[in-house]
Amino acid sequence: MADMAEGRPPGRLQRGIAALAHLASIGCEIILLAMLLMMAAEVVVRNVFGFSFQVTDELSGYLLVALTFLALGVSLQDGAFFRVEFLFERLPRRAQAWLTCLFTLASLLFAAILDWQLIRLVQSSFRRGNVEPSLLATPLWIPQAIMPVGMTLLILVLLGLLLRQIGALRADREPRP
Repeated sequence: MADMAEGRPPGRLQRGIAALAHLASIGCEIILLAMLLMMAAEVVVRNVFGFSFQVTDELSGYLLVALTFLALGVSLQDGAFFRVEFLFERLPRRAQAWLTCLFTLASLLFAAILDWQLIRLVQSSFRRGNVEPSLLATPLWIPQAIMPVGMTLLILVLLGLLLRQIGALRADREPRP
């Protein structure tokens, strides 16, 4: 963690965010395994027995969305996102620190707005009783509910990152992106 790199132990908030990201990472691994097993079973059943479960595509789609949204915060926490640095690296370190802080703040605001809209989507689907027109007739709020969960995790990770960056700026150190 960046706090350790700065020579001090991580705070309670940072440890909590890291723990949530770790749980989400385990969730992503389980989802990926479930998708693999479902698709493998579908392939075997189709080729060996000549029939289909008829729901594998739908369930895999829901799991893919869950995987995508849960992985957002995990990826940021693990430093897996990339950025184009050919101009950024030419700036003075202090300007880089301020730009990184501003970008994180803008990302935080965008994620918060998106999270708010995703929550509204889930509420709307629940109130209206929207269901998927399929064999399962899945109430749409169920697979949609994971989207604000993943976005909230991203917000927490962004908040932790922003706090570390501000702390580094205040201490006149270069924050770790």
